Amino acid sequence: VHTTDTANGSTNGPASVQFVAPTAGKAGISGVVYAAWFAEPRRPQAWQGSVNGTVMASGTDPDDGTIHRSAPAKFDLKNVGLKAGDVVALTITETGGLGVFMGADLKVVMH
Repeated sequence: VHTTDTANGSTNGPASVQFVAPTAGKAGISGVVYAAWFAEPRRPQAWQGSVNGTVMASGTDPDDGTIHRSAPAKFDLKNVGLKAGDVVALTITETGGLGVFMGADLKVVMH
């Protein structure tokens, strides 16, 4: 995804991948986020994994080369109770004024 900024999709909202629970039950929610492109000047980004807007996991990418495809930021939530219609989201936003290409993977496994 490319995170939004004033020059790239600012009216479209933040970059986000979403899953809507089809039924109630427990779920494993995991994912990774990484810089897919390094920019100069640096373009730091932040990410959040949430359920119905409640942040369950979060982190930042300072865009200094420490978070990349071979060493992504990861999260792994086990036995999260979901109801039918609950929205699980992985959202990435710019924190330094400019957006950038980010790799993202969200996995939800209903039990």
